[in-house]
This record gives sequence, structure tokens and C-alpha cells, in this order.
Amino acid sequence: MRLRVHRIADAMIRDGRSKAYTLSSPWWSMNFKIDRLGDDLSITYVDYGKWYPVPKYKLAKEVESLADPMSIAAKKWDEEHDRAVLQSVIDLVRPTVQEQTWLAFERYAIADEPPSKVATDLGMSLNSVLLAKSRVLRRMRVEAKGLVDD
Repeated sequence: MRLRVHRIADAMIRDGRSKAYTLSSPWWSMNFKIDRLGDDLSITYVDYGKWYPVPKYKLAKEVESLADPMSIAAKKWDEEHDRAVLQSVIDLVRPTVQEQTWLAFERYAIADEPPSKVATDLGMSLNSVLLAKSRVLRRMRVEAKGLVDD
């Protein structure tokens, strides 16, 4: 997604437009507006229905830094995107999984608790805890396909 925004900003540099954009997939949507103010670039985005400004950027420098995957701006953008994708995938998968299976997955895979302790606490077999992690991760991978780079 960062590269799509970069391409849009780059096109804007060339033609000097100010425009609102929407990027979306079946699971998420991002609305943002890019304004060109001289040599500065103003970006605002929508989060839960409210518009937030992104600090003003020196246009050429920031567009260039977003294109470089090793830049701090690009890494931050990628981290935020990954966090949003993960939350979207969790929101899709969690309602389809039994509560005990989700708890086993959450405690073992996310909280990094020993599977034997999780099994004892939840009254499950060790094998059931291991299978819960495997099955939930497999479902999450299916839902995330196309949202993340391979």
C-alpha cells in the first residue's frame, strides 16, 4: 500500500493536483487526501470516521524516502500497515473459532505461554493446544492471502 500512495503522490508532483483517494480491499479501506502547498505535501487520513493530519512533508524528500524500503518512513508505514492487516485478519477469524480454541491459540501463540500450562489451565490435551495453534494460523494465512507480500 505504501508504494501505491507513493505512486499517487509522485503523480501529484507531476501534475500539481490536490485530490482525495481511497485504497481498499475486501477487508479494509483507507481514505486519505493529499494537498500540494508549494514545496510541501499535506496528507490527511481517516481513522474511525475522523480526519487526522499527517505532519507536513517536504514533498520531494518524503516521496523519495517512501520509495526506499530501508527508510524510517517506509519502515514505519509498513509496520502500521502490518498491524492493521493483522487486526483485520483477527477480526475475521476469531468469530469463526470456538472460544476454547481461540484461548489456547492466544495464550500459546501470542502470549508465548508453555503449551503444557495452557493445556492444564484450559482442561485440554497438549495435542489439542498444538492443533489449535496450527489450525488458527492456517485460517489466518488464508484470510491474509493477497493482503500481505509473500
